[in-house]
Amino acid sequence: MSFALGLEHENLNLEDKISTMRENKINISPIFKWIRNEKHIIEEIKRHIPKSFSSYWEPYTGGGAILFYIHHKRAVVNVCDEELYNIYRVIRDDVNALIEELKKHKNEKEYYYELRDMDTAKMSSVENAARNIYLNKTCFNGFFRKDESGRFDVSFGSYKNPQFKNKILLKGLSEYLNEQDVKLISRKFESFAESIPKDSFVYIAPENNLRSQKYYDFNGRARLKHICDRLDAKGVKFLISHSYNDLICDMFNSYEITKVKVNRNISYLNFKNEEPNEIIIKNYATNVT
Repeated sequence: MSFALGLEHENLNLEDKISTMRENKINISPIFKWIRNEKHIIEEIKRHIPKSFSSYWEPYTGGGAILFYIHHKRAVVNVCDEELYNIYRVIRDDVNALIEELKKHKNEKEYYYELRDMDTAKMSSVENAARNIYLNKTCFNGFFRKDESGRFDVSFGSYKNPQFKNKILLKGLSEYLNEQDVKLISRKFESFAESIPKDSFVYIAPENNLRSQKYYDFNGRARLKHICDRLDAKGVKFLISHSYNDLICDMFNSYEITKVKVNRNISYLNFKNEEPNEIIIKNYATNVT
């Protein structure tokens, strides 16, 4: 169950609402939609998550849907995009300043484009995080996307009430990141994988990496297979969520592969001649019904 501002929470103050989230073990929702939005497949992924593992690792963290669903006390997440890493760090370390900064932004078209095209070099970490959250919540379709030069390029969404000032969610995320043993790092997957110990669980969504759109070719997929073979030999459970294609299926044919039909546009992946399906690849058995 994802946290939402339901009627049952209307009369609670901020601290009580966050406490209710914690006591009822309500999973915190992602603050934004990343390039590869897992909501279309998350129910299927939930059915394949192993029942027990010592720690949770995620090498390509985007919006964090699986991280927040699992809510493990020991988690290590690798955030490859610099601006996304900054958002998580600011939410964890300086959430009150972030909330105040978000209050300055306006849901207006002219203001949106002015902020979108602004040079961010002189922005503080808090200002940059607030800018990206605001743009993500007010842009068309709500997706975080960059052009080849690395600039956010999505048009204005014209929404009546975009939720970019959701202080309850931001406070809840900050509390989770601080109270649980969640480590935020930013490094290449190869280096990240070397640190994963036996009996851990790894959720791998390589298409969350913005750089994969341009460089995720045969060699990139072959490296992924090599790393997963090493994880398997080490006794690490892994689950890969990936758009369907024959090459991936052939490479991972020694592991369990489940095809999942989803209803979404995957044109952003830039892979030609691929069906709008997902595959789940894992190296362990689960009783899926």
